[in-house]
Amino acid sequence: MTITADEAAEALASIDDVAKRARMALGYEAGAPMLMLWGVIWVICFGVGWLETHHAAVVAWMWLAPIGGLTSCAWGLWRQKFQRDKTAGSIGWLWLAMWGFGILWYRLLGHVISYEQACTYWSTLAMFVYIVTGLVWGRFLLWCGVAITLVAVSAYLWAGPWYDGVMTLAAGGGLLSSGMYLRWWYR
Repeated sequence: MTITADEAAEALASIDDVAKRARMALGYEAGAPMLMLWGVIWVICFGVGWLETHHAAVVAWMWLAPIGGLTSCAWGLWRQKFQRDKTAGSIGWLWLAMWGFGILWYRLLGHVISYEQACTYWSTLAMFVYIVTGLVWGRFLLWCGVAITLVAVSAYLWAGPWYDGVMTLAAGGGLLSSGMYLRWWYR
């Protein structure tokens, strides 16, 4: 049985497609716990701002964001070492660059922005990393980043006193439910 050049090209394209889908599934499987972790952190911190004061929310962010960051780093290092996930290091460097860039501009502009502006700034900056990651790993993270960016900007522009409530339910809940969906779908 002889295979034509077109049949061979079609078979190779099919193999390449399967390999891309497998890499995407592995990336989503790795990212699901991080989406759930940060979803819980966002729900707690924005929930504190919704139910208590903005000062209490800032304190919650000051405690939980570093804990989440260290947990994320540990997860990435573990995946890189034991799961041989080569992209974990690159994504880690991308997050580190985001934090450096974010802190630089927050320090330069921080004295002139409100609580809602600061939360929207950090939320959209983090979602930018999701968008960039989604361009590499798969469209789900891209659309997750776009959707939560739109929620954050919309909440800032139109939610008024309900800003923290919208961010708790839609943004934090969106991250959490996205992680749960990926965990369920790609296990």
